[in-house]
Amino acid sequence: MPYIKYEPEFIDSKLDHRKLNYPMLIEPNATLRPLSIAFSLNVIFQPKEISANFRNDKYFIGIRNATIAIDAEKGKCIKATKDSLFNVDYSVDLSKIKEVKESSNVETQGTFDPIQTKVGQEVSIGNVEEKKTTGRFNKDEKKLAAKVLNNWVQWVYALPNNDSLTSDLLDEVLILDAIFHWNVPPLKGLIQLKPGRVEVFDAERKRFPKYKYLAMIQVLIHKQILLNKKNIQINYQVY
Repeated sequence: MPYIKYEPEFIDSKLDHRKLNYPMLIEPNATLRPLSIAFSLNVIFQPKEISANFRNDKYFIGIRNATIAIDAEKGKCIKATKDSLFNVDYSVDLSKIKEVKESSNVETQGTFDPIQTKVGQEVSIGNVEEKKTTGRFNKDEKKLAAKVLNNWVQWVYALPNNDSLTSDLLDEVLILDAIFHWNVPPLKGLIQLKPGRVEVFDAERKRFPKYKYLAMIQVLIHKQILLNKKNIQINYQVY
């Protein structure tokens, strides 16, 4: 009976402890057919929870985007997971500041022969009047972008850069499917995972501001919390 072999094999092992050091993992599953492979990839975003050691606070480190690809040597991609769009509702507050000036002129004229006097008074008061308007609009943004080129398929998965009302942290399993066909053996190729940048999130799972990012990375280094965020490459072949 034909079977598929992956290298390195530990990526395919659900029990390997080294997986805890990966902020992202990919687990390939395959169904073998005559001269074809139907892949189902589990792309796992697994943020790591870190204790801050004071006030029982905690924070998270994780990744919000990645590029995943499958290459079939001398094969052809005949079907793959397509683009996925999702709708984002934006709210924009516009503020307009206007300075208001008030003046009061009081003029009194009296005649005392032979002297004429004139009294004038002008008062200027500066007030700030602020007017706020809220605008809303909807926009479709790509969450999953797919490219298929003959023997190769690539997906780019990312959350938008605008802040979320609930959580900015990506913690899920993305399932990607693809079917490849070969005219002749061998059936082999390469699966690749390219994680995005590691980011830091607070206890509410909101991203730290950019000016705090480098400081938090230094804390992680000091705590000797190291993540394997290198690209993952898995060779596969059917025997």
